[in-house]
This record gives sequence, structure tokens and C-alpha cells, in this order.
Amino acid sequence: MTDTRKLQAKRTRLWLQQKRRCCYCKKPVARKDATLEHVTPKSQGGSNRWRNLKMACYDCNRAKGIENRQQMNAEQAKCQD
Repeated sequence: MTDTRKLQAKRTRLWLQQKRRCCYCKKPVARKDATLEHVTPKSQGGSNRWRNLKMACYDCNRAKGIENRQQMNAEQAKCQD
């Protein structure tokens, strides 16, 4: 299997494990619209290991930028008050 096919298979498995929902907003997201998300960004020492990868909708992934998941969740909680 080529690296591209392996990556596509990994993305699909993550998407299915998350029940076809964004890891942040929990809204349904189509597979073609889901983006691979590093919970801890690689720029902050994150890895490509399974435990650091999630699927997110484009809007949440873009909004997160290089923040880590805990920082983003804290910001979302503030906005929901």
C-alpha cells in the first residue's frame, strides 16, 4: 500500500471512530470535508501518533490554528457562557 493510501485509510478510520463528527464542535462532517487535526500541534512537539490525531471540520481546524486542544476548549467554554 502506498503512503498516500495508508494516510487516506488512517483518516477514514479516525473519521469513523469519531462517528463522522468533528472532534471539537461535534457536528456531523462529511468525510471529504474532514481535516486531519494534530491535537498537540507538531510545532509544539506533537507527533503523528494515533493518540494525537483527530478529524475536525475545516472551520474548527482553522479556528484552532496552533493552539492545543485544551486551550481551544477553554476558549469555546468562554464563548458559550
